[in-house]
Formats: sequence, C-alpha cells, structure tokens
Amino acid sequence: MSSLKVSIIVPIYNNKDYYKRAVESALSQDYMGLIEVIAIDNESTDIDFKSLQQQLKFVEERLCKNSKAPRALVTGQVPNVYKYSWHEPTFAGMETMKGDIFLFLGSDDYLSQNYVSNCVRIFNMNERIEAIQSHVQNVGARAGVEGYHYSNVEEFKKMCLERCPVKTPSVVYRRRLYDDGLMETHPDKYFGADDYWRVCNLADKGVLIVPVPKWLGYNYNWHDGMATVAMHRDMDAPNTIDKMIQEEWREKWDL
Repeated sequence: MSSLKVSIIVPIYNNKDYYKRAVESALSQDYMGLIEVIAIDNESTDIDFKSLQQQLKFVEERLCKNSKAPRALVTGQVPNVYKYSWHEPTFAGMETMKGDIFLFLGSDDYLSQNYVSNCVRIFNMNERIEAIQSHVQNVGARAGVEGYHYSNVEEFKKMCLERCPVKTPSVVYRRRLYDDGLMETHPDKYFGADDYWRVCNLADKGVLIVPVPKWLGYNYNWHDGMATVAMHRDMDAPNTIDKMIQEEWREKWDL
C-alpha cells in the first residue's frame, strides 16, 4: 500500500463532551503512514481555548509520542465569523495541511480504527479518483447506516437539485482539489449549507465524489447540540437556503 500522507482537520465548536474522542480516534488509526490531525477551535463558548489546548496536549503525549506510526497533532484557534459554518476552521486547516489526501472530522463524530486504511486503499486503486464518500454509521439519538448511490456526475447533479446527496463529513479529498481552488464555499450567503454548495460546484467542474457503497468506519453522532440541529432550530426557514442552492444550480445546469 502506497504511504499517502493523510490530514484530518477537526473543526471544534462547543463540543466539550466529544472533541477529545474525535481527536483520539483520528490519532489511533491502524494506518502506518503519516497522519496529521489539525484541531482548530472556532471560539467555543463551552470551554476556554487554554483548557482545550491542555486537554489535547495530554492526548498528544499519549498517542503521538508512543505511536509506532508517524503521528502529529496541531492545534489552533480562529475567529467565529460565520455562524453554523465550518468555513473558518476548515480553511485554516487546509492552509497548513501536509497530506496527500484530507478529510474533515466533526468534533462530535469519531472514526473506527481502520477508517483511514480503508480510504487510502481506495485512493491507491485509481490515481484518477479525486474524492470519495462512504456510508456513515449513525450513533447517538439516531441509529443505522446511511449513504448515497449514483453512477456518474450527471446523475449526481440531478440528485443535487432535490437534496444534498453527500454526508459531507464522510468525504475524503485529494489535496489537489484544494490546490486548484475547488474547495471554495460561500458561508456569508449559505451559512451552514455552504458545503452543499461546494459539492454542487465540484460536480459543475466535473469532479465525481465516488460513492463507496458500504460503511468504511465513519461514525456520525446525532445529539441535541449538533450544528445542524442548531441551525434548523434558530433559523425561521432552514429549507430556504437549500432551495436557493438548488435554484442556482438548476439555472446553471439548465435541468
């Protein structure tokens, strides 16, 4: 297996009960290549940044220094400008990442031990694969495995006009998508649905997020404090943003 370098970006906002588990799961992968975990706080209000850094320092000492595989943990903090969006911490992570492939791990989610190995194996099968998404295992308030099926970009586009056909945290990307400027989002306009706009834009550029028809090890945690629940609770018409995105791309694609 080719030793691809892997970057796991963990945006943290108000998940004090979960973020350590997320980081620990990323550092405890059975993959023997380099994994760097970039944990970026987005000005959480439920824990101060110094305490968060201290907690993650203990994790680093336990899991990085004693690991037989190359592991690195980087922490940082960015201003919280766009409510409900991961824009600030994810872009801060992408600006510094060293990985050949990268992913975003929700700080309330966690990875099974073989997740990275499973993903790297797929990328090594075909150099032309730009991105993949696998099924997710729901945990917490919601149970069961969920995922999407489609055969090509055109079929994916049609699905985009109905709903977002991606569990966005489960997408793993090649670094060149970021280097080529294809990871853009517009949180000022689309708030927490800006990743929905991103996958439409990738499809518009001909990038297929290859659907892996099984669970590879991403565990998606449903709870009352999750960002999606908060956005739908706080906004008067949460579906309006999705409809804006759908109408924008329906017009561009003439579908």
